[in-house]
Amino acid sequence: MIRLISTLSIIVFICIEINWANDKYFVFTNNWIEDTTLIDTIKTWEFDALTIVGDRAKSIPGSGQYISSRQLSVLNQPNINQILRSIPGINVRDEEGFGLRPNIGLRGTPVNRCAKITLMEDGMLIAPAPYSDPSAYYFPTFARMQGIEVLKGSSQIKYGPYTIGGAINLISTPIPESFKAFAQFSYGSFGTQQQRIWMGDSHKNIDYIFEVNRLASNGFKELDKGGNTGFDRRDVLAKLRWHTDDKASIPQSVTLKFVHSTEAGNESYLGLTLEDFKANPYRRYAATQKDILDMSHYHVSINHTIKPISGFSVITTAYYAHTFRDWARVNTIGGQSINNILGKPVQYSLPYEIMTGEADGYLDYQNAARTYFSEGIQSNAQYIFNTNQISHKVMLGGRYHRDQADRYATKSEYSMTAGNMSLATSGTKGNQENQIRNGTSWAFFINYDIHFKNLKVSPGLRYENIAFDFQNYGTSDKTRTGLQLKSATNQLDVVLPGVGINYT
Repeated sequence: MIRLISTLSIIVFICIEINWANDKYFVFTNNWIEDTTLIDTIKTWEFDALTIVGDRAKSIPGSGQYISSRQLSVLNQPNINQILRSIPGINVRDEEGFGLRPNIGLRGTPVNRCAKITLMEDGMLIAPAPYSDPSAYYFPTFARMQGIEVLKGSSQIKYGPYTIGGAINLISTPIPESFKAFAQFSYGSFGTQQQRIWMGDSHKNIDYIFEVNRLASNGFKELDKGGNTGFDRRDVLAKLRWHTDDKASIPQSVTLKFVHSTEAGNESYLGLTLEDFKANPYRRYAATQKDILDMSHYHVSINHTIKPISGFSVITTAYYAHTFRDWARVNTIGGQSINNILGKPVQYSLPYEIMTGEADGYLDYQNAARTYFSEGIQSNAQYIFNTNQISHKVMLGGRYHRDQADRYATKSEYSMTAGNMSLATSGTKGNQENQIRNGTSWAFFINYDIHFKNLKVSPGLRYENIAFDFQNYGTSDKTRTGLQLKSATNQLDVVLPGVGINYT
């Protein structure tokens, strides 16, 4: 059972908006500063570079929803799970109560780690390794998002690789058209606190925005013998954009984006027996006192947008992301698996007592260290024109993507003495897992929208060539000499046709 966290019981909330360029003041209410919507200030050709649906949600064939900056400000909810539950067709399973690692499924796809949906930020893939190891252990800091787009149904072939369930695109804080600054500070239950500061401006040819976020808590779970069960997440965003003059014959822009995020979380995989859950659903056993998640992520991208002629635009983005996470946690207790102990605590009474700190004994502790990277380049071109009463939009796109998951899991032995854990035997690096997974993809699509009066038809075709490579070095080859190497490869060619019809 997850307790939903609210920071409203004890609250200090400060918001400041400054707009010197227009000498405009603001109206301050409980949760909302009037006229702070930034997403509407982006030029149309810039907005299309970032969004899937945007304000076209009601006209696209298929099912699309767009939650705007204004709606997010009114909801004032730092947990993305609570926002997504307002959209039909989405299944969400909370994990730690704060929405740091949401588990999302669309239209019946599995929810585990969002592994079967396409996750994007500003139109770019954001899962640490979306092809070779798609579980999304990293999820962007939701506080810095100004919009959410969800696309389900027939028109998502443009947004692979996962086209069955759908796609979610998060829109980060955009660069404002004039100088603006914003600050927000809050403090609430369980020592939960949030700080957010950003400032940005646009000039004749150079625009920028810088943003810092911090979300932290002592946690609401109750560890045997006490202790912090919370987390501390910090996030930095920077965007720098060059663009041509407003009256340039060929409008174009180049945007450099950088994101760096870190998290230290006292979080565990271990649950509770049924009887213990009934007695106190927020309890955490003594065996989880050393469990901790250490994560860091950085992302850099450069985006070029050009509109050489009326109705024709090309958007090209190159990106690179690196993610490291080490989730260190209890693995087996008294020689028994966690599932055995939780399912049959009476039968496995001694391991259960070691788990709760009531008896002395040994337990295995695993450092599950994984390093991910993803990189690629994608380009989309669209041409819009009219013939008589029929409007046409042709979209062509291609993407080259490569990613890798490097997995080292190390098992050590700890002793439980009088409810306290101490290291007994340090394990050798990779003695639990030692493998590398690689994925490479070439993806192309074509989509053609035909709009006549109230009828819109959108046929499309997607092609992907995907290559996988798996290398298992074995648990005794920590230097990866290859003496015990077991490898496998696989390649897929996928052709996905689709058509959407919308009549209003």
